[in-house]
Amino acid sequence: ITVPNATIGNTTIDITLLDSTTSEPIPNAPIAITYVNGTSITEGTTNENGTVEIPVDLAAGDNNITITYPGDETYNQTSKNITININKRETITDANITNNTAGNVTVNVAVEDAQTHTPVTGTVVIKNENSTIIGQGVLDNEGKAIIIVDIDTIGEYPITIEYPGNDEYKSSTTNKVVEV
Repeated sequence: ITVPNATIGNTTIDITLLDSTTSEPIPNAPIAITYVNGTSITEGTTNENGTVEIPVDLAAGDNNITITYPGDETYNQTSKNITININKRETITDANITNNTAGNVTVNVAVEDAQTHTPVTGTVVIKNENSTIIGQGVLDNEGKAIIIVDIDTIGEYPITIEYPGNDEYKSSTTNKVVEV
């Protein structure tokens, strides 16, 4: 049993089923994947080489699962419990200053999945150099937010735009300098 990809939304489990005496593959064998409490996750069937690649949809973090071959008239049932740590997906946060007028500093923020480039939803915060939140917004279905930042004095201000992550995605940040 191997897990070639353990990222949320893209996890697969590769299983090889062999005769314990001859080490010959067991083809066309049903394989069930369940949580250890018995709740079904998915199923698959081995090919002529006794292997099957089964995609699974698991939450981020440790998942305790059971992989079971139910047996048949030739082979006994066998199960194996494993723990798979599913990683959250990486994100990219980008931002542009679209208005640098004192009292109306506007930041356009976009957050996307780093691999698929699909939009990510959730919240974003903008912090000053002291890590004080000076603006925040909610990403729309296109992964974008327009945020008015609390800067009302002329000067140069380094800011950090932060997507804090959620159940599926890791956090990401970008840094900008606002010249007001």
